[in-house]
Amino acid sequence: MLKLALGKVFSLRFLNSLTIMKKKVAPKINLNYLVFSIAIVVFILVEILFYQFYHYVPIKLNGKDLKAVRGETVENFLTRIKKMPKYGRLIDVEGKAIAGAKGEPPKIWVNNKFANPSYSVKNEDKIATQNGKDTKEEIKTALETVQSKIVYKGKGAFIYVIKRGRPGLKMVEKGQVSKKVVSDKWKLKPVDFTIGRINIRYRKVVALTFDDGPSKYTGQILKILKQYKAKASFFVVGRLVEKRAKLLKLMAGRGYTIGNHTYNHIPLNKNVPKKIKNELQKTKREIKKAAGIETKWVRPPWGLLNSSAINFVLKEKYHISLWNIDTSDWKRKSPRKIKEKVLNNLKSGQVILLHDGGGNRGNTVQALPQIIKGIKEAGYRLVSLEDMYRLVE
Repeated sequence: MLKLALGKVFSLRFLNSLTIMKKKVAPKINLNYLVFSIAIVVFILVEILFYQFYHYVPIKLNGKDLKAVRGETVENFLTRIKKMPKYGRLIDVEGKAIAGAKGEPPKIWVNNKFANPSYSVKNEDKIATQNGKDTKEEIKTALETVQSKIVYKGKGAFIYVIKRGRPGLKMVEKGQVSKKVVSDKWKLKPVDFTIGRINIRYRKVVALTFDDGPSKYTGQILKILKQYKAKASFFVVGRLVEKRAKLLKLMAGRGYTIGNHTYNHIPLNKNVPKKIKNELQKTKREIKKAAGIETKWVRPPWGLLNSSAINFVLKEKYHISLWNIDTSDWKRKSPRKIKEKVLNNLKSGQVILLHDGGGNRGNTVQALPQIIKGIKEAGYRLVSLEDMYRLVE
């Protein structure tokens, strides 16, 4: 009886333990949470069905069944699936494709009609594409100026004509895009120029010249020149004269020579007569407007000329000044090296090239007092280009 009673007690305790465990393990179900979760699942399924049966529309592309996004442009669709037709190539006169050039444009049809790339794709549209065809570039015929050669004699800073030449004229057929020549025929053959370069002899004079201004450094240079009572000449860039007209007027008022260095600092040897004339005349007008003087001096940028430039300069009765000593101060050389380049190469009649514009000219400004002192201590006199030109023998 005792064993039976103990067994019943143990069984009741065991059942009570299981009941407690069930209460702890099985939490209460939140009905709101369950409803919300079901709603999310339903929403996702609806979205999938929407995209499958409404967002995408069936179309045909070159006979193949595909799906496009409803309302997207035909250009976006073709680009997205990497089926956008390409332009044809532009073929040059030698039969080679021209890099970066386009031939015939590609074609797009929608439902057998030419379509604009911005057309919006619709259900059951039939799209067809075709790459553009290769096309040949057009051949252009033009009368071209051919510059004559320039033969220099001598090493002086001033230029004069020994034998006058002229440019030639040639009828040229060439590819409009590639510029490759198909044929050419002389209408007038060029005649070479022979140009003399002369210098001053037996006179201990030199000339300081400054190119590429006026700039913020020009005012500093003018103060130094005034302090040491030194003459100098300035070859100015027309577009910069417009910005510093008052400074140019001051330079002219102090008697410094002002010369023409083109309006945009262009190489005259690589330009046509019309461009050369425009560059020099615009600068001449700006100098006249700012300083009230008619300049008769020209220095071609980098010293580069062609026969058209020489013809125009001669016609306008300009004097051309080059140089004998190039300090290369535009390379940002140290003040010491700039000074040494001048003083180690001094000779009678030398024209010295410096720069007051075109970049940082702080080193040129620092070197200038020592250059002027060194020139005077060597027994040379600083003169203007006008003075030096009168002394040419």
